[in-house]
Amino acid sequence: MGLLFLLVACSPEYVDGLSVGLPDGSRLPVSRSTSGDATLVLPGESARFILQKPVSTGMNQDLVLNVSGSGRLDVWLSDKARARTAFQHASFILEAGRAAELHIPMPEGSILGALELQLADSDGLKLTSMAIGDRVSGYITRDSDYIIDSGTSVSGTVFPDQIQLEIDSWSDASLLIRLHSDGDARIGVKDSRGLTQFRFLLNARSGADVAIPLAAFDRGSTLIVESKALLAAAFIVPGYGAPLADLLAILAIPMPDGKDYALYRWDVLPDTLVFDFVDYATQDAYLKRLAFFAEKPGFRGRLATDAEIERLHGWNAHDYSTTTLAAFFSLVGKQGFRLNDKELRLLETLVSYGVLIRESEGSLKAGRGAIISVSQESTPALRRVFIDHESSHALYFQDAEYRRLASRLWSALVPEARRFWQQHFVWRRYDIRDEDLCVNELQAYLVQQGVYSTQAYYEALVPRLTEAYPDLQAVIEADAPFAIEAAFSDARVLDRYLKEHWGLSAGRMGRIQRL
Repeated sequence: MGLLFLLVACSPEYVDGLSVGLPDGSRLPVSRSTSGDATLVLPGESARFILQKPVSTGMNQDLVLNVSGSGRLDVWLSDKARARTAFQHASFILEAGRAAELHIPMPEGSILGALELQLADSDGLKLTSMAIGDRVSGYITRDSDYIIDSGTSVSGTVFPDQIQLEIDSWSDASLLIRLHSDGDARIGVKDSRGLTQFRFLLNARSGADVAIPLAAFDRGSTLIVESKALLAAAFIVPGYGAPLADLLAILAIPMPDGKDYALYRWDVLPDTLVFDFVDYATQDAYLKRLAFFAEKPGFRGRLATDAEIERLHGWNAHDYSTTTLAAFFSLVGKQGFRLNDKELRLLETLVSYGVLIRESEGSLKAGRGAIISVSQESTPALRRVFIDHESSHALYFQDAEYRRLASRLWSALVPEARRFWQQHFVWRRYDIRDEDLCVNELQAYLVQQGVYSTQAYYEALVPRLTEAYPDLQAVIEADAPFAIEAAFSDARVLDRYLKEHWGLSAGRMGRIQRL
């Protein structure tokens, strides 16, 4: 970059108590030419720190400076101890009265030999530690300090109302947002003309993390997050092949070309894998046999052949617990059953993310989380209903208190209401001999739409059931008022739980909407 270091007059001496922490846990002494406090940087002076020996940086690593002070801080990095040019320059506007952890991205394979600090508009700065650490992109406030990288700027102090992030990589990462207070935030992209197009509106509780995969945005240089509720954090988190995502953000992302599915982790319950399949046929190739094993009457608990289920309907969307997945794939191994290539790929994906655990002798056991799926072949309206429905199952699998609540609601149903629900589930092709399955589906059908849409949904269901079972028309019509009354009441109970415990609601298991 050709940036010049200022010349220093004194011979460098190692600074007591100051060194550079390295990724392997060792520390490298640092020297500085000064006649005063070697960790203090005064306005207008050039404070140059020289490493005992140059160090090489790896992939996704930062130079991390822990400082306290205020004003504008400029940092230049050099590859050699006495070089007069810098390969990296970073600037920060420091918040008065708060310590800061500053991150400067290091190009992979770069050599750091020295750094120089210059401070303006300040009474002074204290440098308390230095390290080569993991990459951070964004802003995070903590109890007594904050973290910020050199590509991020904020408006406001302590809890800003706007954060701008420069993004140099658009991989499988996500933008994670945390609000200081309950409220809304707008998220958008600033284009080359400096104009911001806001793409999403977020509504969340204080302290809750909401994630939007970067794939939801057009390729741009700067992300903008604004909130009158003030922002506790806005930063980039790596996806590791399955980006964290709000459920409604998933619905806004197009399918990558040539892929069977896009894979995400639900930001509310990150051990939940969300598969967004390109179409129904592809989804069937991965999950249809599993669906029959898990829930279908006449098939539950056994491995169906392709010939048996070829002409039968599976599901347009899916959900499976770790227990069901472990039972299915364990039975496959025990029987030597031949799976297709897609099912084998699914197994390896589940193991790689810890949903299933492969023991040393090769057996499988339940791991963490759950899996759910939707398909891009569904209409937008159905995708919205399906992802709310399936995610409630993932919550049911992982929240014991929610399971107990749903079980109490099922047990409290009067005989007429229970008979109506069972007929509904028979029509849907669930095996009603499995009571836990009935409880799980009860809660899912109650929360897949908003509370005040519940009555209309089940009123519209009645003629569909009587058409399917004309000989039971009188019974279905007599039972329906009891079931509809209970459905509305029980939906409110579940909705209240979702709001109080998870910041979600019936018919809205995601927390963003597309603008």
